[in-house]
Amino acid sequence: MRNATNTLLVGMAVADTLTGLLPLPHFLHFYTGVARRYRDWVPYAWCVTYSALTDHLPTACHTASIWLTVALAFHRCATTDRLINNKSVFSFLRQLTT
Repeated sequence: MRNATNTLLVGMAVADTLTGLLPLPHFLHFYTGVARRYRDWVPYAWCVTYSALTDHLPTACHTASIWLTVALAFHRCATTDRLINNKSVFSFLRQLTT
């Protein structure tokens, strides 16, 4: 089923999944104790990736998900308005039942 609604829903699902998965490597490394010892500092080599993967990229993915939700609302409003104004609701329902 390739239509605009499903495309927006898939985009939202991907953005929400990336929001949770991008910071996961760092959280697993630092909080599950891969090195088996607690450190108060982040290794210098991890600083840039830590900042990007825990602060910036998840925020961008979450923002994209929010805007896709807004686009879905506008799409549904336009589709519903078009169906009601054209008096084709019954033909649409008839098409669904066949």
